[in-house]
Amino acid sequence: MKIERKLSKTTMFIFIVMNFVLSMSSVVFNSILDKMAVSLNITLSQAGYLTSFYAFGAGIGVPIFLILFRKQSKPLLLKVTLGLNIIATGLIIIAPNYSVLLITRFLMGLMGNCYGVLAISTIAASSSKERVGKNLALLITGAASALMIGIPLTRLLINDYPWEYIFVILILLMIISLVYFIFNIKEDKEEIRHLNLKSEFEIFKQKRVSTVLLISVITFIGYGGFYTYITPYLINQFPRIEIYMSVLLILIGSCTVLGNLLGGIVCDKLGYYKSLLIATLLQVFITIGILMTSHLLLINIVLILLWMANGWFIGLQINTAITIVTENKSRLMISLNGSGVQLGQAIGTSLASQMILSLGLSTIAIISTVSSLIVVLIMLANRKENKK
Repeated sequence: MKIERKLSKTTMFIFIVMNFVLSMSSVVFNSILDKMAVSLNITLSQAGYLTSFYAFGAGIGVPIFLILFRKQSKPLLLKVTLGLNIIATGLIIIAPNYSVLLITRFLMGLMGNCYGVLAISTIAASSSKERVGKNLALLITGAASALMIGIPLTRLLINDYPWEYIFVILILLMIISLVYFIFNIKEDKEEIRHLNLKSEFEIFKQKRVSTVLLISVITFIGYGGFYTYITPYLINQFPRIEIYMSVLLILIGSCTVLGNLLGGIVCDKLGYYKSLLIATLLQVFITIGILMTSHLLLINIVLILLWMANGWFIGLQINTAITIVTENKSRLMISLNGSGVQLGQAIGTSLASQMILSLGLSTIAIISTVSSLIVVLIMLANRKENKK
């Protein structure tokens, strides 16, 4: 791909905008699950599948897509997947019923994450090893901004405007980005590297690589299980805060920005392993605190804000880890990591929906506690490997 060693400010800005769009596409329903349940005449648990089907599409389809089209250049795939994402997003606006909505959400997840993987590898490829953490943190700022601005705004406007309007705006932003990429990201024949399945499999067999991929899935089972239902959880536990939910979502989004930026700084100083281990252990104690204070408004909210900031701190470490352990030589491993993130969220959301039916909303933080504890144990068991 023809990119500078240091990306131009405009190109970086477009990548950030697209990260904002993809994050909105992924989690836009999370803040309005209760409203969607009423609008579509379905249960709250069923509404959660609007998020999990997106994640299943992103988690299952991306590696297959990249293997099938492994001989195509990265710039071409970047533009094609963005174009297909525009089409898939357009289909959700005209979907006639809940079942079709789920299918279109799967397609959106597939195309959206394919683009996302290519974008991350593009940014990582242009960064030195010392700057990978900070540059990825800058890229991910778009997603954090979606949670800080886009999601709260969606909650605020949903009472006055149809949810379909949100996707019209996202489509317009994607079209602008696609036009920019067409004219500004050119193919460099000297840098084209086709996907070599044999060498990719050799990379996958490396213990450090497979461990990072496993950690991705397990970590985001906990994240997806709690975050997807965080709005109905708060309203269920503290009904009187519903009118302030948009403000609270802004605070939650602000914590993602803080966690993301701190993650890049700390990662560059301590390395991804120590940063990830410390943050994941902290997440265990935070989620236990959430469970123990589920009827104490202020304390519970503060702990949720800490959980969110720490969750994004952890996510940055995982994204950085996969580029470091593969030395950014494996597009497929980076895609598998992105798929692991999405697949984990899909599994977590599905587990949470079952917990809601059997144990109630107040228990869903257990999923995050258990997943974080498992990750800590895996990292401790592999600490010698990470000292190499």
